[in-house]
Amino acid sequence: MAKDAVKKAKAATKSMKKGKLTKKGSKIRNTVHFKLPKTLKVLRNPKYSKRSVNRKTRLDKFTIVKYPLCTESAMKQIEDNNTLTFIVDIKANKHQIKKAVHDLYQIETVKINTLIRCASTTFWRIGSRDERRFKLVFDTSIYRREGWEIGVC
Repeated sequence: MAKDAVKKAKAATKSMKKGKLTKKGSKIRNTVHFKLPKTLKVLRNPKYSKRSVNRKTRLDKFTIVKYPLCTESAMKQIEDNNTLTFIVDIKANKHQIKKAVHDLYQIETVKINTLIRCASTTFWRIGSRDERRFKLVFDTSIYRREGWEIGVC
């Protein structure tokens, strides 16, 4: 018992010396701007969906690539620069165009250039310089004939 009393007395004297109101050290600030601390961001967990049916994807590979461009300048680009020209949807970006062309024609694209025309986008595919370029042209059979028909194999 005596030991406990001595411990309590020492603790009491220590707290008396310290005092009731202790001064807390202030935080050292290095900048004049105050930044709010990052707090927990809770992901949404709804009890029910706001929409009964999910939205349908509007841009699939068939709506992205509309048709190949078959003008004389486009044919010259095919022969000289190994470049195919397609008319594509204006809402499609280069990644979507690349994936759609790969899915439709099995063509590996090196570079895609886009040009916004009236209401559609023209896209050029620039391929590697090898002997496959003529095979690609014949496989996709992009030619303009007397009846203005475009046949795609």
